[in-house]
Amino acid sequence: FRLTYHAEADASDLVEIGRNDEGRPIRLLRAAAAAWDRLRAAAAADGVSLIPISGFRSVARQTEIIREKLAAANRPKRFSATWPPRA
Repeated sequence: FRLTYHAEADASDLVEIGRNDEGRPIRLLRAAAAAWDRLRAAAAADGVSLIPISGFRSVARQTEIIREKLAAANRPKRFSATWPPRA
C-alpha cells in the first residue's frame, strides 16, 4: 500500500466553512466546501443539523498536533494504536 503524494493546498484555494470550538477557522478546498454546502442543505431539508468539526490542516499544523500528542503523558489510546504507522 502506497500513499499518493499531493502538494499542500495553497491558502488561496481554501474556503472557510465555519469555526471550531477553539475559534479556529475550518477551511476546505473550494470543491469540498461546495459539496459540504450541498450536504448540509440536504440534511437541513430532512431536519438534520450538521456541524463541521475539522477541515484542512497544513503540514506544519498537523506536525504540531502529532508532537503535542507524543509529548502528552495521557496519550490517547487510539493515537498510540495508530502511531507510528505500520507497513
